[in-house]
Amino acid sequence: MERIHLFRNLLRQASILFDDVARAHTAKLIISGFRRNQKLEDAWTIHEKIKKGRQALSLLHRANAGKPKPLGKVLDLAYGRDGRRRHELLQPILDRATSSDPLIPGVPRTAPPPISDELMALMKHQVGTTIHRAEPEIPELNAWGRPMPKRRVANMLRRHREYVLARLLPPLPEETIQKLEKFVRGEEEPVLPRRKIKSSSSTQNSGRKLSPRFKRRAYKKIVINTPLMGINEKTQKPIAYWSDIVKGPPTEIGKLWDFEGLKKPEVQKPGKRKAKMLEEERSKRGEEAVLKAGEEESLNQRDGEVGSLKESEDRVSNEQEDVPGDSENRRLKEPEERISTEQEEVPGEAEEAYREVDGGPKEQSSKELDERKMEGK
Repeated sequence: MERIHLFRNLLRQASILFDDVARAHTAKLIISGFRRNQKLEDAWTIHEKIKKGRQALSLLHRANAGKPKPLGKVLDLAYGRDGRRRHELLQPILDRATSSDPLIPGVPRTAPPPISDELMALMKHQVGTTIHRAEPEIPELNAWGRPMPKRRVANMLRRHREYVLARLLPPLPEETIQKLEKFVRGEEEPVLPRRKIKSSSSTQNSGRKLSPRFKRRAYKKIVINTPLMGINEKTQKPIAYWSDIVKGPPTEIGKLWDFEGLKKPEVQKPGKRKAKMLEEERSKRGEEAVLKAGEEESLNQRDGEVGSLKESEDRVSNEQEDVPGDSENRRLKEPEERISTEQEEVPGEAEEAYREVDGGPKEQSSKELDERKMEGK
């Protein structure tokens, strides 16, 4: 009886979802799951399946109460953003892809994953949103400096493709995406369920009213995560793009200080790191300006340099004339000059006394010379 009770509660909660696609998809999942597990005999396996059924019932309760995360998960499962529906939408694209020859002839396992223009456009379009890169980065050399083995290259390609397919968002049919865009713009409303939601104490305390605005925002999240496929007119190759609803209409946002009574906030001073970066940028700009100015004034600087060289040569020649010949000659001449000056300053009497003390020959006076001349005559 517990299984039947759980089955009926799940179908009841699925039938009161506000979206018709989510109602049909959730009911289909519940029925197929119970049919697949109705012949189980292992007690532990049955217990685990019932536990998962209770978790699903709690999820539907919270989604109907207006909780954003549970409701978003239910809508993602219904519109192929996650779960089995996503794989079903990706399968036609993978079937149209073609595989190339294996890297090692005769070894099918080394064949690269199948690829097509449609799949490559879809992967490149979602780089930065759901995946990091469309193609793996394979180094040319391994850790020993040798060429990368082809088996390793094939394994890298296969693992990267598994990583991409686990996160790739497939496009929806054109009719479905147009219907969702109308829901977001408010041009149409989803078909309401026949069964009315009974307001219980738990939903009143923890739930919220599903207003039209709340529903539009829930649909907009699905449109944002749904790529569109088209064909390039020039190259005639498939391309992927987002809906115009993702960008949204341009809005003009006013400033608070435009209103009366509000002052414009003061500009905050930059921090130490930012100030340092600004100074480096200013210095670079200053260097560029100096270089430009230097190019313009190069001719004037050359003329000035020639004139300055001539002036320096004249100045050096004048200095050489004033300076004595050698430092040694100058050092030897200095004591002689000093002695001569001292001798000139000594008076006559002191000079004679100096000669007597020194014992040198005395000069004869003029009277003695005259006397000797007379005697000779």
